Amino acid sequence: VPVPKVWMQFRWGNATTLLLKRVPGQCLAEVWSDLPHEPKQIIMEQPEQYIREIRSIPSPSDTRICSVLGGHIRNYRMHDNGDTCPFRDEVHPNMQLRLQHSVQECAPIVSIAHTKSHPVIFTHTKFCSLVFTHGDLIARDIIVHGTRVTSIVNWECAGWFPGHVEYCA
Repeated sequence: VPVPKVWMQFRWGNATTLLLKRVPGQCLAEVWSDLPHEPKQIIMEQPEQYIREIRSIPSPSDTRICSVLGGHIRNYRMHDNGDTCPFRDEVHPNMQLRLQHSVQECAPIVSIAHTKSHPVIFTHTKFCSLVFTHGDLIARDIIVHGTRVTSIVNWECAGWFPGHVEYCA
């Protein structure tokens, strides 16, 4: 999986910043609409292979949804700032997504939320195995040079998630 080399890491205000080696190419989001069909096909085969590759990285836990370091995950579908707890299983992030509250606020209503027969709740009872995923892979995170993917960037949302998460970005 092509990723830029990290030159250094430092704190800038409240954020951790990485200084990365420049890679050749442009953001796929900037060039996609100008590309003919055939180069698009060639380009899209590459991230597909990379996703299969990273999904094969084994989880450190059978059920824990967590970041690369085993801690908080960054998931912009859950909170504006994206930071949220590591979860012991898939039930809690599903509930948090439905209710848009932190898991600590949801804990007392877990049993109530799961007694209702609602299609979303039914869907959330179907669990997926955990896979390592980029977590937020979109066209602006893919750098291309010609028809070659030279880098995949912005890994701050990466971690072990249910298998369907990569397709929700």
